[in-house]
Amino acid sequence: MEPTINSIVISEIKKNLKEIGNLTLDLCGSQNPSPEARDKAQKINKLAHEMYELIWLEENSQKQEVTINSLKEAGVNQF
Repeated sequence: MEPTINSIVISEIKKNLKEIGNLTLDLCGSQNPSPEARDKAQKINKLAHEMYELIWLEENSQKQEVTINSLKEAGVNQF
């Protein structure tokens, strides 16, 4: 099954958001002497994390739930 444009885009966005998070974590550390820069990096990291969660929620909301009732086909027994 070929990946759809949507799945490719979502995958790339998630990958990029993870990279943003990783880069900002370096800036949030104690090695950065500027409290203002650390504060901004923490805010960027938080936004990236929230965006990742929203994409994950949207991605999972599009999946159909599989229940035993959805498996009513010949050869599939219900319990």
